[in-house]
Amino acid sequence: MAHFRDDEFLCMRAAVTRMLAEQSPVLHFLDGTAWEPGRSRLRDRKEWLLGDFALQRQASLGILRMVRPGDLQRRGLREGREFSLEQLIGVWVRHDREHVAQLERALGETLEDVRARRARQG
Repeated sequence: MAHFRDDEFLCMRAAVTRMLAEQSPVLHFLDGTAWEPGRSRLRDRKEWLLGDFALQRQASLGILRMVRPGDLQRRGLREGREFSLEQLIGVWVRHDREHVAQLERALGETLEDVRARRARQG
């Protein structure tokens, strides 16, 4: 969950905002292997991670809601490869899906399982 929270504001939102503000910025993303050993663990309690992630996600969504259709073709560079804001957003969505699936496996329960259980109870 810490990766999910930190990637939100250190990588993905930073890349989006730079692509909106600059012409073809050169972007850098965290290397998870290098990031993990030195990352801050001060707010790693479950409730803090969830609250911090919710806050960071709301900030990201606020920015994404301001993106105009023409902005989706803005360009960024990573390791010499050019990509559009639209492509970056697609990568972000896939990244999120992968991590949600990992969390579901770790918990042994999917969102659909939770919804079905609540429907039976309610």
